[in-house]
Amino acid sequence: MTFMGSDPVGRAVPVEVTTSGYRITGTLRTRFERVSDVLNNLDRSHAVIELATVRELYDPGRGQRVPSALVPIKDILFFAADLPTERTGDAIVVPKRPVGAQMAMPPFRLAGTIYVPESVESVETAFTMSPDTFIPMVDVTVTCWIRAELNSSHPVMAVARAGVQVLSFDSGGVDPLPRPSSGGWA
Repeated sequence: MTFMGSDPVGRAVPVEVTTSGYRITGTLRTRFERVSDVLNNLDRSHAVIELATVRELYDPGRGQRVPSALVPIKDILFFAADLPTERTGDAIVVPKRPVGAQMAMPPFRLAGTIYVPESVESVETAFTMSPDTFIPMVDVTVTCWIRAELNSSHPVMAVARAGVQVLSFDSGGVDPLPRPSSGGWA
């Protein structure tokens, strides 16, 4: 059976999808190689997560198992999958430089590395002018200030640029993001 937002010829990839209200785990069928390409090139308004477990962020309950969950692409804050950040094979590779970044997406904070084209002088320009809705981030630590059990680490994620409320770049070890007054980012 083919669901809207899934690729019947693609392979099933384990994923973890986070919105402002839910964390959904399961599998997504895709033919794409890079984690950011999965969502940037989806030709539907919703991603279909099969064999899904849906958990509410603000309710510490067990979550609900469902055969499939449709998740609006526009509501996804970040997306983790076991896929590379760059194309392999014959693809054209743009030379890039690594930049440490921290992103506030309440109630989450992401810290990791993004890659900026070497041809772009300003990191801010590279981030704001990117044509992609989702950008890859590597070596990511996710901290949730409302529920510590939602903290996680991922080798690679796709992050929705529009969901980032505060963005800062590596400032030599100084923590540039303010901490919320209601308990901190512990």
